[in-house]
Amino acid sequence: MPVLFDNIPWFTDTELGDAIRKSVPYFDGTAPEQGSLLDRVGEAVTALLAAHQRNVAIEHEVIANPLGNGNVLQYRISGASVRIARMEFSDPQAANSRALQQHLSEIVGKPYSRLTIDLFLAEQVRPIYLQQGYLKAQIGPPDIRLTGNPNLPLPDSLPVYIPVAAGAQYHWNGAHWSGNTVITAAALTGTLGMHLGGIANALEIEAGLDRARDEYGRLGYLDAKLEPRPVFDDAAQKVAYQVSVQEGQQYRCGQLVLTGVSLAAEKLIRAKWPVAKGEVFDKLKYEDFLLKLDRRSSEIFGELPIHYDQVGHWLQIDAQKGTVEVLIDFK
Repeated sequence: MPVLFDNIPWFTDTELGDAIRKSVPYFDGTAPEQGSLLDRVGEAVTALLAAHQRNVAIEHEVIANPLGNGNVLQYRISGASVRIARMEFSDPQAANSRALQQHLSEIVGKPYSRLTIDLFLAEQVRPIYLQQGYLKAQIGPPDIRLTGNPNLPLPDSLPVYIPVAAGAQYHWNGAHWSGNTVITAAALTGTLGMHLGGIANALEIEAGLDRARDEYGRLGYLDAKLEPRPVFDDAAQKVAYQVSVQEGQQYRCGQLVLTGVSLAAEKLIRAKWPVAKGEVFDKLKYEDFLLKLDRRSSEIFGELPIHYDQVGHWLQIDAQKGTVEVLIDFK
């Protein structure tokens, strides 16, 4: 699995890899989940830090990859106190963004963590470019630019430099659908809310695809899957989306099962339940009803005193019968 060096900021991944290969010649940036090799990698990093007057303990663990699928093997200094002094961006769009400046306090002054920085770039920086149509923007990796006498101990407070290459700004060139029979291509395109020639705001496109999925859910197609694929025309700076649709089958409402609630409250809930047994299961009505239960809405309960803290909910799908049972548990 990939190796991630989390809070060892004074060296690039290339420098760390070179140091590791002195004792593990075949190290290629990945490692097995267990075995003696893991300790040898840690020992090599420890030796590199000791050569620069940093006598620390290195620990490693397998963690879920927060930015992708699978797991990563994380190496980090145990009990490190290195902090982020400031964060600088090469591109003025990020450097001058008021929205981004408001979020910098979430990371500046905090302990240095490559994982935290990568998440910050994905959640706070990349959306700035995506909503402006810079769909291929290259952001990072973070760079530490040390100055001063290299023979002195490594500093405890570091500036972080983020290189950004915005690339081309793309405009919307339409959507093309395949596999859809229940909802027309025109109706699906309408859910996107995009205009030909307008800026290809990736956040709006994804929100539009969610609305298209909701339309299938409203019609009882709970298994519907939409798989979008952008098709770039780099010369014209346009992007179209090819969307493959797998509609699946339509489901109807089965039993409504309620637990953990009084008989009086159950009677009121059943009276307001929006999807009758045998009707097409409307997922949007179901989700709206759950919100009312979470808010303990008087629209459902009237003046009845109610006593619950949480609402658990499940959909039990029977593909053979084409039905879905709703289970709601009050705690």
